[in-house]
Amino acid sequence: FQHTPLENKAPTVRLIQILPDLAPSGHVQCIIHHTLINDRPYDCLSYEWGAEQSGGHIFLNGRLMAVRENLLAFLSEAAQSYHSINLWIDALCINQEDEVERSYQVRQMGVIYTNARQVLVWLGSDARTSSILSALSKPSAEREESGRLQEHEDMIYLGQNSYWSRAWITQEVSLAKSLLLMAKGAAVDELKLPYSARFRMTHFGGTRQKDPQEENLLALLHKFRSQKCHVKRDTVYSLLALCRDGPNVKVDYTTSDSGVMQSIL
Repeated sequence: FQHTPLENKAPTVRLIQILPDLAPSGHVQCIIHHTLINDRPYDCLSYEWGAEQSGGHIFLNGRLMAVRENLLAFLSEAAQSYHSINLWIDALCINQEDEVERSYQVRQMGVIYTNARQVLVWLGSDARTSSILSALSKPSAEREESGRLQEHEDMIYLGQNSYWSRAWITQEVSLAKSLLLMAKGAAVDELKLPYSARFRMTHFGGTRQKDPQEENLLALLHKFRSQKCHVKRDTVYSLLALCRDGPNVKVDYTTSDSGVMQSIL
């Protein structure tokens, strides 16, 4: 698969739709199209990229495209229960081979996540995670029968999911209008979560729904220094939409990590 270049209009994005039927070969099928960001409602996916090796392939506009294992797991799940919805997924909607486009689209990510109808938090295919989310989706009266101790242990388990260690989720969760937590065979709206779990999602320095003018980049870098990413400069880029001096920092994947770090000091 090869991406068609985006039009020189701002902000233009690609959105995908997952088709409900698998290809005869058994592959997930998606279609991708270009649109102005305000032209149609869409949801954003927040997830771990995971190991670099391909987990398999999907059909994107009828052509094979390699995707990583965790994304393939989400797409396979969504094909059953979440098809025909406009989705923004970074690995598919940004041409990762084009550093100029990548730089521009990453600069737009604050707007992309802010304008999304909701953010889908994919926590993976782990059986216990699925069981916990399934239980949390039930009425509170049914949940109380399982006991507060079990609920507390479940929240600790969810909080230990490696998803929460990603640098990019600070922005993705903070800017979301609403969150839907998903795992294989289960989904639950954030409003159904116990307070302890909601706190886990709002613990990112209280940045969620906070005025970005109140924070500066260096303070946020210190606050979130334990968050992880594969590309060093993304520790900076992942926070730009959350701080008052973010617009002053150029997003540029053609330069070195050290160059980016020097530019903010």
